[in-house]
Amino acid sequence: MKKRNTSITISVLRTELKKNRSEIISYIDEKNKSLEKRIDTLEKMDHLHILSSNIHVEASLRKTVEAEIRIAKDEIKQQITEFKDLILTTVDPLLQELETRAEDRAIASQQSEEMQEKLEDHEKRIGKLEGN
Repeated sequence: MKKRNTSITISVLRTELKKNRSEIISYIDEKNKSLEKRIDTLEKMDHLHILSSNIHVEASLRKTVEAEIRIAKDEIKQQITEFKDLILTTVDPLLQELETRAEDRAIASQQSEEMQEKLEDHEKRIGKLEGN
């Protein structure tokens, strides 16, 4: 009797499964679609997380690069200042020497003019004395 009950039960189950097959397939399809949506959502969230991480990395990299640029600018400014100071300390004595020479030329020119005037005056006086 047990065998018969079991076979009836299996037969009933098969019949019920055949009746509900389309409902079961529909239910499985709905669950499958729901799971696919959840997977898509999770993939999008993962993509957003990766983008967010990239943005943080880029911001950190940007800050590092900006700091390096500031340091490089400061070093260049320092080097320019040192070079300018070197040039000025080297050129300053040369400029002083040129200024001294220009003053000497001006004095020599003035003295030469004065000597020329005196010479002309003496020549006039000698000419007057000889002409007398």
